[in-house]
Amino acid sequence: MATSGATTTIKAANRALRPDDECSVQNKDTPDPADLETVSHASLVIQDFSPQQEIFSFHDWEPFPVPWRHPIRCLMWLMRLMFGLTSLLLMLSILAAIPIVNVFALGYLLEAEGRVARTGKLRYALPLMAIAPRFGMIVLGLSLCLLPLVILSDVAADAHLIAPGGQKDRVFSFALRVLTVTLTIHALLAIARGGHIVTFFRPVKNFVWLITRAFSRDHWARSSSAIREFFSAMQLGQQWRTGFTALLGTGLWLLIPTVMFAALNDRQQPGQVLLTLIGGVLLVIVLSWLPLLQCRLAVERHWRSMFQLQAARRLFARTPMCWSLAMVLGYALSLPLYLFKTFAPPGDLLWMFSLIFIVTVYPARILLGLAYSRSMRLEKPAFILWRWLWSLLLLAALSVYVFLLFFAPAIGVNGRQVLFEHPLLMLPVPL
Repeated sequence: MATSGATTTIKAANRALRPDDECSVQNKDTPDPADLETVSHASLVIQDFSPQQEIFSFHDWEPFPVPWRHPIRCLMWLMRLMFGLTSLLLMLSILAAIPIVNVFALGYLLEAEGRVARTGKLRYALPLMAIAPRFGMIVLGLSLCLLPLVILSDVAADAHLIAPGGQKDRVFSFALRVLTVTLTIHALLAIARGGHIVTFFRPVKNFVWLITRAFSRDHWARSSSAIREFFSAMQLGQQWRTGFTALLGTGLWLLIPTVMFAALNDRQQPGQVLLTLIGGVLLVIVLSWLPLLQCRLAVERHWRSMFQLQAARRLFARTPMCWSLAMVLGYALSLPLYLFKTFAPPGDLLWMFSLIFIVTVYPARILLGLAYSRSMRLEKPAFILWRWLWSLLLLAALSVYVFLLFFAPAIGVNGRQVLFEHPLLMLPVPL
């Protein structure tokens, strides 16, 4: 009896010490995430993207200062926010324009959606915001370094064109090679010092810094540790796996309905017309559940989340209005993006078109995350007539979306392949 009483006391103490905040680690006895009645925000982890090594000088995003107390700090905070947001969007658009690498862009969007869904707070909607300004500074500094190199390369090319093998041709070619090596070393040293924009204008100080640190015993060990921690904090593997899982799972859901929907070749064939109509109906149903399944994948990070339809139905039943409005707005915003699929953009300008896709899809992802968070805070489903009303409105809106999607192959450069390229659900790229 004494042993039993002690065991009961220990269990009670463990329950009392269990963390209740949104950033606590999930307990080993936590039930299956598919059971929404037992999943809570206490079992969901928010990890930081920002490396904490001082060598990079990366830190968390500081809170907004009080405007009437610190007006200058407030202005600097807003300027840094705009520069960081611009840098982040440009970075995502460049990633989205690179084949295979663009899976990272989809994974990042899902990561942002999952963070908002787990916490219900918009401050988690930009996971890389703390280090995005430094990326922007590095890109700006590298662009400034390349500017004299581009000018000299044009002059060397003109000299070679006018008098191949002449004295001016040899002089400019030699100067171009020397400048290339010099600017490369200068850029690497500037990045090694932290990548701040000021470091790109201090080549002598960068060189002195290298000489000073080169003879330090622990410098290379600290630098190696900081680089490893930086890439570990970026969670590149996790982002790629999440994006690839969402891409594969969404493709499996869309495969059969889309193939049926694209079966019409001859309108005089009743069988093809009927198959297209059935595919359109199935596509409407699938499109109504895929945003919820992807949001669950972003939260749970399990492959099975893409196929837990019953759990998604319970999510929708709790807040049908929020889910319906978020999905309708997301699909509505993605409709104009099909116009960018009517032509093949040049390869060097693909990132500019990808930027439009990122800016359009990102807010819809955040709204879906907020809808998920609200569903998790409610315990009971909404009134049945309320659920049916919003379900019918959602299906009607998706029917219009699918009807307009039927004409996309006629204007798309990729033909019927465009039917698989839903910008809200798949890769945020024009091709």
